Amino acid sequence: MSKIYTTTEYNIENLLSLIDVWSIWLPDLQRPFVWNTTQVRQLFDSLYKGFPVWFFLFWKTKWEWENHNIGNKNINKVPDKVIVDWQQRLTSLYAVIKWETVLNDDYKEVLIKLAFNPKTEKIEVSTPAFEKSNEWIPDISVIWKSSVYDITTDYLQINEFENEEEKREIPKRIQKLYDIKNIWFSALEILENVEIEEVSEIFVRINSEWKKLDQLDFILTLLSVYWDEWRKKIEQFAYNKNKENKFENLLDIIPWDIIKVLVSYTFFKWRLKDMYNLLKWRDVESRTFKEELREERLEKLKINLDLVLNQTNWNNFFKIFIWLWFKNSKTINSSNNVLFSYILYLIWKERFKLEYHELEKYIWKYYVYLVLSAKYSSSVETTLEKELKNIEELGTKQDFINFIEKSINDDLWEDFWNTKIINDLNSSSTRNNIYLIYLASKMKNNHKILFSDVNLSDLLDDNFKDIKKKFLDIHHIFPKNYLNKEFWLDKTSDTNQIANYVYLNYNDNIKISDKSPKQYYEEFLLIYWKEKVINWFIENDIPLNFYELNYNDFLEQRRLLMRNKIKEYFYSL
Repeated sequence: MSKIYTTTEYNIENLLSLIDVWSIWLPDLQRPFVWNTTQVRQLFDSLYKGFPVWFFLFWKTKWEWENHNIGNKNINKVPDKVIVDWQQRLTSLYAVIKWETVLNDDYKEVLIKLAFNPKTEKIEVSTPAFEKSNEWIPDISVIWKSSVYDITTDYLQINEFENEEEKREIPKRIQKLYDIKNIWFSALEILENVEIEEVSEIFVRINSEWKKLDQLDFILTLLSVYWDEWRKKIEQFAYNKNKENKFENLLDIIPWDIIKVLVSYTFFKWRLKDMYNLLKWRDVESRTFKEELREERLEKLKINLDLVLNQTNWNNFFKIFIWLWFKNSKTINSSNNVLFSYILYLIWKERFKLEYHELEKYIWKYYVYLVLSAKYSSSVETTLEKELKNIEELGTKQDFINFIEKSINDDLWEDFWNTKIINDLNSSSTRNNIYLIYLASKMKNNHKILFSDVNLSDLLDDNFKDIKKKFLDIHHIFPKNYLNKEFWLDKTSDTNQIANYVYLNYNDNIKISDKSPKQYYEEFLLIYWKEKVINWFIENDIPLNFYELNYNDFLEQRRLLMRNKIKEYFYSL
């Protein structure tokens, strides 16, 4: 087996200097900092105490590079290596020792401030109290930016000491903190010809937490190297939209979602490996890296990024979900379904020029079809890649429409409605795909919760989540304790069947408690007109003679009624 790495030694000062001159690429300096200040404190405390720490993992590169600004310097250089493991530690060291800012979760530049007490040799996260105390150096970054002699002299002058021995220790301790920059580390440097899968495997084997190194990490690094301005634009878009709640609580957009949509729309590729190779300018057929592909692919991505991030496109797309009666993130079971639907939305709109009313019609139906069929629930990358390849070969708008209709007809045929959907409703999970569509069908029809004049759609709206906590409850039509006492059913999988669920007013649920279906049904008939009670049961797809049925017969009949509602909803789109 050919050699895949070399070993070398660095001290911290040397490492930070290599970052300054662009020999080492540290992408986290331009991305929101993951570690909290307590973790940074623990790192510096460990270094100060001489505790053993882990080694760095670098990957040598062949990347071409143009001008890149670091601070006030303009560097015209190719980075020799990118850090793969220890990014957070190295970012922490750079930020504190170099007195550089990092980005917080709000994309604001902040300094990491640690305080040091030379008397007790404690390192803590700096606070206003430490800033007012003479015993603390409130920001240890000054130790590397100023004169150690001056800092020590000032500290000795403004503090009192129990004895001369304690006083003599202070200069040694401040110098010990300063000498952290001279600590040496071992580093593994993976050779430039090693494939990404091998790099990932190496990372997994040596990482103390056995954390998987996702190819996404490499993709974000590549974007940082080649396309930093646009990567920031992607991250800022995701941050802004989530903070402003633009997407009606349906989906938390992350940068990776944008990248998937962008690459899939531009190159009809979904697999992480293919995305990485495209961004690394690798020719898929020859399996070689061609620099001439870089500008060509970058230009396509830049053009399409504006389209992908277009606010009107996102707003119009998510309006479709509101009209489908998917009211919040709890009704969305797969981000892949949403993202792939957005890709199709863009393809239909931009390449096949469908009018908006046509877009609505097909996106409505196709998204619900994806959820019902669970098409992308297994072998996700392979299935989506195949789907994109088929779409890429379509020539006309009618070809596209035929493709969509054939997909639906092939998967949602008679056996699906008669058998598969019934089997899928034999579940206890409220995150079940079929159950989510069932709830959407009820909301679309403005159906009310049982024994109430309040619409289910209002109570599942996140704008009323505080009211929902006090008002709404999931009721077991055949109460659990009743099933246990009468039928000896105590398994959750038996009692917590979604066909046994119905939404109910919280107080009504308490009132019903463990009563038999017949008992609480008769009690409600004394409160409401029979016609009104019957209508509630019809809207909630409960057999009108449910209280006369045994439990298994009830489940079978209600699953059929739920199936009918879902089918009616789907074909009404």
